Amino acid sequence: MSKFFSCSSCSGSGTLKCPDCVCQSCRETGATDVACAACRAGRVTCELCRGGGQVLVKKGIFSDKYEVCGRCGGSRTVKCTSCGGKTTVRQTCSACSGRSRRSACQHCAGTGKYSCTTCKGAGKLIGEWFKSLQTMSTDQLKFEHGKRERQIASVQQENHLAQLKANQYTQQAEEMWRYAEPLYRQGAEAGSVADGSDLLGYARQLQNEIYNRNAKIEEIQSEVASIEEVLNAKWARP
Repeated sequence: MSKFFSCSSCSGSGTLKCPDCVCQSCRETGATDVACAACRAGRVTCELCRGGGQVLVKKGIFSDKYEVCGRCGGSRTVKCTSCGGKTTVRQTCSACSGRSRRSACQHCAGTGKYSCTTCKGAGKLIGEWFKSLQTMSTDQLKFEHGKRERQIASVQQENHLAQLKANQYTQQAEEMWRYAEPLYRQGAEAGSVADGSDLLGYARQLQNEIYNRNAKIEEIQSEVASIEEVLNAKWARP
């Protein structure tokens, strides 16, 4: 339980996407497809044969010898390099100048976002649990505070004992490895010698448990801070 929870309206961002200023010309991409001015139907005249389809390979006294153009294969045209043969090119949208949105939007001034009305831009809302604290008496709040302090102490003790056990496993594993390493170097098969790998596995498992309990401690500490906030507010009242 915590004081706040993420606003579902804006997914915790504090802003909403403006639906009013999306540029309809480019569909919010900032660019549009226009007909390629450099070609016709994606093709341009072959520069090698100059659109003749053949190239001169030998100039003779009475006649010249020609062969099919190696670039266009005799078709006289090649694929346009400007559009890649697609007949259109992408250019900055003239309607929105590439911004994807209308700058004159009165709702968001062209930024594309406006403050979430549910959470007023905070991205979070006060939870029902915190609201329930405000209805409790001072004695009830003190009881809840003390209960959580005891929970924290209990979990910290569990972590302390688990850390001692993890350190013990690690030390034993190191000792077993010092014995096993020379045997492995002499050709012993993996797993045939007690090398402490199982103890290291137990130590890692304990460290994971400690990590999870630390997360639990942080959660309880957050609850304690919320209770203290409400208590201080009650005590500050005349």
